[in-house]
Amino acid sequence: MQGRHQMLQSRCNRRTLVSSLASACILGACAHRPNLAEPRAFEQNRPDLLQAALDAMRNDARFLELLENPEQFRLQLALSWRSAGAWQNASYRLSKEWLAPASMVKLPLAVLVLRELAARDLPLSTELRLVNPPECAAQVEELVRFEAISRSLERMLIVSDNGAYNRLLEFVGMHRVNALLNADGFPNALLQARLGACTPQQNSAGAGYEIRDALGNQIGFDASAKHPPQQARHGLSTDVGNAHYDFSGKLINSPRNFAASNHFSLQESHRILCNLADPSAYPEPLLDQLSDSHRGYLVQVLRTLPRQAHPPYSEKDYPDSYAKFLLWGDQTQRMPEQLQIANKIGEAYGFLTDSAWVVNSTTAQASTQTESFVLSAAMYVNADGILNDDKYEYASLGYPFLAELGRQVLAQVSKASVLEFGR
Repeated sequence: MQGRHQMLQSRCNRRTLVSSLASACILGACAHRPNLAEPRAFEQNRPDLLQAALDAMRNDARFLELLENPEQFRLQLALSWRSAGAWQNASYRLSKEWLAPASMVKLPLAVLVLRELAARDLPLSTELRLVNPPECAAQVEELVRFEAISRSLERMLIVSDNGAYNRLLEFVGMHRVNALLNADGFPNALLQARLGACTPQQNSAGAGYEIRDALGNQIGFDASAKHPPQQARHGLSTDVGNAHYDFSGKLINSPRNFAASNHFSLQESHRILCNLADPSAYPEPLLDQLSDSHRGYLVQVLRTLPRQAHPPYSEKDYPDSYAKFLLWGDQTQRMPEQLQIANKIGEAYGFLTDSAWVVNSTTAQASTQTESFVLSAAMYVNADGILNDDKYEYASLGYPFLAELGRQVLAQVSKASVLEFGR
């Protein structure tokens, strides 16, 4: 995630923020393929908690421009929450525009890595290195060294490490990953770009890898395979901005076209988190093939804060808010223990995204109340319209909006729970 360290200091002393959104929600936030069991339909006599949360945010002037111009900010939202034993869904402007997925693509890749390990009967301790990674890839000097696949997964998900993504992408195979995603219910997903500064031509070149066991014994090798760029199938325009800096640093006075980039929508990310929250209500073949141990491991890693990793990351550089945009993205203190957030964020080119399964447990008067919901949000904050100039409104608008949105949704879910069960 570019520029995150520079943004951390500007988050201090943020007040709770409030604003509004006067638009109706679209139902079916967790849509599946027609042959899959659909979640229970949204019941009109139940409150729309997403709209209620947005209505509760109406009084803060800092959000007014965003709320009055959702198309300009490419605002997209999805919420799924449990009510009376069933899940309800609501969404706002979902898949209306293309969004740069950035690090969101690390979530489906993690699932495929775990499936690959199971298919080959390999433990998480299996060590992996790349043989001929392209120089344009992030952390290329580290990719040629062996590292346990578990460590790569944890770095990729806990602190959104780009080098770990590049390493694991070759393990699944850039020529295989999309066929696997498409076959299991994600026909518009397309992972075809390494994270770094690679051109489409450089991304099309493969990289071989070597794997060995924890004792250093070689147990596998794969040669490189080419994978020409594919055309996106979602049908949305991938032209973004008014101008952009190209790979050579030259300013081009035209939009940047992301056709040859990665494609993974907010709705697809939301579906994965819904499945992790309740696989029986939200079946997904992509994840339903995971073993119980691998599923539990994935949820645990997605919930792990940087300071809780092994080895832990410095809280100065990686505070609890580092990769938890919803609810906590504008905070500087530690997250309370009763709040558990399994999530994956994305941040690049002015785009901010976060899909989170939130579980909050509170104890009062000898009773325990637990709220559980899945919230996904995406926005685009790039006032000057220039991409790759590192001038984005992440700290002034993006993080505060996403954090307050999460808090307001939590408040609405908690209120509904009290009313429903009389707690």
